[in-house]
Amino acid sequence: MHAPDIFQTAYVTNDLLKAVEIFKENLSIPDFYIGGDHHVPHVKGGTAIIQSAIVWSGTVQLEIIQPKGGRDEIYRDALPKEGFGLVFHHFCARAPTIEAFEARKADFIRQGCEIVLDYDAGFIRAFYADTRHLLGHPTEYVWIESDDMLTMNGKIPRF
Repeated sequence: MHAPDIFQTAYVTNDLLKAVEIFKENLSIPDFYIGGDHHVPHVKGGTAIIQSAIVWSGTVQLEIIQPKGGRDEIYRDALPKEGFGLVFHHFCARAPTIEAFEARKADFIRQGCEIVLDYDAGFIRAFYADTRHLLGHPTEYVWIESDDMLTMNGKIPRF
């Protein structure tokens, strides 16, 4: 297996708007695309409800995620129990083919990593492997049918 094509760095927070302002002020990021609530299927039933802010910095996507309910423990567990929190959460690697995506998922399972979230919208598939015992954080893998989907039709700012 070749080295992963890492294209996203993700943080988790309990106050999305405050976190966005921190990134804007400290990294001179002009703007973020802030989406609505998104329901991500949990493999043990239910969904994780999240909201995220996304921006492109060159070829790397920066995502800030706020857990909002449901089976969101893979996100919420990284945050402090009280007060504001903003912490690095995971990186996301992109598989070049659906076959590579499935092979990587099988590799994680063979390594004893639990697949926690698994999302299939047809044109995009993603999973979170619980690699906290190996890397100190989860790992996300994604397969995207078309590069056009990476920009969400130009909605995600680039700086």
